[in-house]
Amino acid sequence: MGGRGGDPRALRQAGFSLVELLVSMLLVALVLGGALTLFNYTNKLSRAQLHQSDLQQSARVAQRELLGTVRMAGRGGLAGFAVAGFTATSGPASVTPAITVRNNVPAAQQRLVIGDDSSPLVALDTDVLTVRGHFESPPAFVNSTDPSTFVVAGNGGTITISSRSPGGVPQDLSALVDAVDDDRPDALLITSSLSDLVYGVAELDPTTSDVSLFDPDPAAVFDIVIGYKNRGGTYTTEYGLLSADGVFPDPNVLPPTPPEWVPVRDLEGVGSVALLEEYRYYIRDPEGLEGEVAPRLAVGRFFPGTDAPHPNGGWRQDLASNVYDLQVALGFDSSFDGTNSFNGFFAFDPDNIGNDDLIVDGELVPSTSSDLDDWLFNDPADEENLGNLPWTPNPASGSTPPAFTASQPRPRLYYARVTTLSLTASADRGYQAPLITAIEDRAYPPAPSDPKAINGSEGRQYRRLQLTTIIDLRNL
Repeated sequence: MGGRGGDPRALRQAGFSLVELLVSMLLVALVLGGALTLFNYTNKLSRAQLHQSDLQQSARVAQRELLGTVRMAGRGGLAGFAVAGFTATSGPASVTPAITVRNNVPAAQQRLVIGDDSSPLVALDTDVLTVRGHFESPPAFVNSTDPSTFVVAGNGGTITISSRSPGGVPQDLSALVDAVDDDRPDALLITSSLSDLVYGVAELDPTTSDVSLFDPDPAAVFDIVIGYKNRGGTYTTEYGLLSADGVFPDPNVLPPTPPEWVPVRDLEGVGSVALLEEYRYYIRDPEGLEGEVAPRLAVGRFFPGTDAPHPNGGWRQDLASNVYDLQVALGFDSSFDGTNSFNGFFAFDPDNIGNDDLIVDGELVPSTSSDLDDWLFNDPADEENLGNLPWTPNPASGSTPPAFTASQPRPRLYYARVTTLSLTASADRGYQAPLITAIEDRAYPPAPSDPKAINGSEGRQYRRLQLTTIIDLRNL
């Protein structure tokens, strides 16, 4: 009864058999492997969602920054059409006092200020959008019934402005006072009291200004004197070209015969004064900048009509990262109607039917062509070579320089269509984005030699977001 082996059931309960141990280890390995796989997938998904969120945020910021300023282009009365003298050819349609587009920047002109290698580098084939108006400061209204408020003297004059508007409403004059105190040659947008179609852009003259009575208290009542120059200043020549007929409407100097849209020859009285601002939006190329690998949407502030950066902003302020393209198309009331009839002007319309009553987009309206529509820079054929009507004056007009005529008038600007292309900061190795064939008049090669290009094998591993906004230019 007391054998050496004892009870065999007790031996079996003493531990796992080898087979049981192996099975247990296999099950644990499977569970851990599944958990690790799940964690890895979750981590990749989370990272992809984070990059996607950053992409959407960057694209929204870019569009918001552009929309907020572009929709106010021309605020204060600047023209939305090219004016005589603004360029040597009376101005192509894309070059106006209120808004200007440098289309598809070529390699030879990649600097924000062409020829200045110290200025930021603009991404190749992107657009540069220049917007002018008064944005950050309100206009100051002048009591034009008092002849002493507007005095012409020497190379300019003085304008007396009260802290109360002619209607008795308090006015914020701090921006004008700051410009005088800082001794800046800022641009002044001076509008006639007779018509807002008559205006001039002159240079602030701190030496003839007097802001000593300024009081920041909103309840205070006081006057300030703002001096200006329209000749003989630092930027008076450039500022004058932004005026209603390409020259400051100086009561002491008889200007050239005004265009049909200017009812009088000079200011005769001042209705309002405002600081004129200029902003240039562009895609900043990171080449040569330490620690940066992706382009960004940036903005530079300049003294209007010049290439001199303004001290309040300079020529580079980054707005949104990983923005690879900015394309701008301008919507006009032009002679084009999407076909070859050239009867698209609203003023030439005998009825209220047809494409001549629309700002026609050849991509959207049936039986029309994008190179014969009312949108400039939405087709590669939209070039502004001299004589390419309706975007430039006709050399056969007989005038020097060539000018628009009654039968081929200057197109009027109504809309700006702004498109941005943003990419994620990191590649998704298992992803291939759809090909981009074109954005407005910029074509993207379907098989680029550079694998990192937008349509390259590596470039398509980045998720992208293309946003387009049509902006009603409310002040033009």
